[in-house]
Amino acid sequence: MICPNCLSRTRVIGTKSGFKTERYRKCPSCEYSFSTIEYIKTTVGENTDFFLLKNQDTLKGVLNKPIDG
Repeated sequence: MICPNCLSRTRVIGTKSGFKTERYRKCPSCEYSFSTIEYIKTTVGENTDFFLLKNQDTLKGVLNKPIDG
């Protein structure tokens, strides 16, 4: 991720995961801090599972289910 203040590369200093992933970032060049949010925008394919198996532990009981079109 590029720093919006000085256009240098930033570092992730913290992450909060769930249905949305929030990343806390800091620029080592100018010390500017900000956060970004990552979420699922869309899935591809008719039989695509909505959740990946590696995220199963964060879902607490929500099962992989195909999206109804």
